[in-house]
Amino acid sequence: MNRVLAGVACVALAASALACGGDDAPTAQPASSIQAATAPPELSSAAFRDQVSAICEAGDAAIAAKVKEALQGEPTAAAATAIVLETVIPTVEGEIAHAEALAGPADLEAGVRQMTASVRVQLDHLRAVATGPDPFAAFVGDPFAEAHALAAQLGFTGCRYVEE
Repeated sequence: MNRVLAGVACVALAASALACGGDDAPTAQPASSIQAATAPPELSSAAFRDQVSAICEAGDAAIAAKVKEALQGEPTAAAATAIVLETVIPTVEGEIAHAEALAGPADLEAGVRQMTASVRVQLDHLRAVATGPDPFAAFVGDPFAEAHALAAQLGFTGCRYVEE
């Protein structure tokens, strides 16, 4: 279970650097509106990659620590549901807000938007699976395989699937 959750935050974060998803989160503004409203300096492609990768790595560490603590002993279905709904999703949403404050370069915008779409679908899927009859299914394989592949193509080195 740890190996799946270790990669969840970083991919969701990198993919959502320009937009945010989620039913219970505030509606995200397009990146151009965010940039205009907050006027952060536009980052170079390399600096944007480095910062998003660092945010991914920090998210992975935070989630891994919470998962390790929550899964002491024999995990129950209720614990699996709680980990996804109370740890993974809120942590990822917080990281998304952090990443949205970055002014990403235009050359990465299309790729990041493609990752955003992939992650939104998978976050919705994780929510559904976590509240379904077999919440442990949320921890099988890499639910963000497509987004991880996109992250690698875009150079987000800290946003990868970590198998533990």
